[in-house]
Amino acid sequence: MSFSTPPLIAPPKEDVIYPYRRVWRSLIQETIITVGICGVTFVVYQFIGLNLPELVESGFVLILALLPLILWILFSRFAETRVPVPRVGLNTTLGLSALAAAAIGVPLVNTVIQPSDWLSLESAPTRIFGYMLTAGIVQEFIKFMVVRYVSGPRALRIREDSIAYCIASAVGYMTVLNLFYVFNHPAAGPDMVSLRVLHYMSINVAGSLIMSYGIAQTWFGRVSPLLMPFTLLAAAFINGLVIPLRSGLANASLLLSGASASPLFSVAFSSGIVFVAIGLVLFFYRVVEEQERISRESGSLT
Repeated sequence: MSFSTPPLIAPPKEDVIYPYRRVWRSLIQETIITVGICGVTFVVYQFIGLNLPELVESGFVLILALLPLILWILFSRFAETRVPVPRVGLNTTLGLSALAAAAIGVPLVNTVIQPSDWLSLESAPTRIFGYMLTAGIVQEFIKFMVVRYVSGPRALRIREDSIAYCIASAVGYMTVLNLFYVFNHPAAGPDMVSLRVLHYMSINVAGSLIMSYGIAQTWFGRVSPLLMPFTLLAAAFINGLVIPLRSGLANASLLLSGASASPLFSVAFSSGIVFVAIGLVLFFYRVVEEQERISRESGSLT
């Protein structure tokens, strides 16, 4: 009788390579850097009083306007080339969203509808729903149409694909908004431009994340067909809520000495909106994924 000696060291297990870019990591990196650069720019120009030559300042303002696009290229688009299974159509999604914003969305809201002209003196609820049904609906519906008919659902393989395409659409749209603001307000300094960049990032990222959840659930889950219209309205509502609240915080704040303008509140508000949106939508995605994991395991056991 012979005995075989068991191995003292178990053979190493091969690491399972995740084939897709991790969308949440890219999004959080881009958001933190955008908030950091814009926040520091605002503080330096407002409280330190930095003065740059006019040509240098004009170039810096343009870089601020393009900051979300630059960071998306660095942390999202380039990252797609370093994974085994890159997502296709992201450039098309971003480009078409930018073209639709420049040709339809921004002119329609700013030139035709002009909600700021007839909502400025209305009550808070009226302003919220007014901006929701005008600027919010136009912006989110354009982004949804681009993602729905250009990038998905044929490109959707996992739930995070929906986030990737919706964020690409958001970056394209907010870049056009940033450039429209810079070119239409040539006297605006880097501090005011940084406020706008944060504002447009907050409403676009928050709205697109909510919309991505509706797209992912509609495509991968067994949900009511009303979920997608509901999430589209919810994304538009975020726009309607944030626009008047941010304006109010930027134009008046209560201090010990009385009421005074404090755009610094706008910086904190816009930053808070985007981070809260990321946290909440990430939580909902994780809940759904955990429910599916439990369902698969219970099904395999039976």
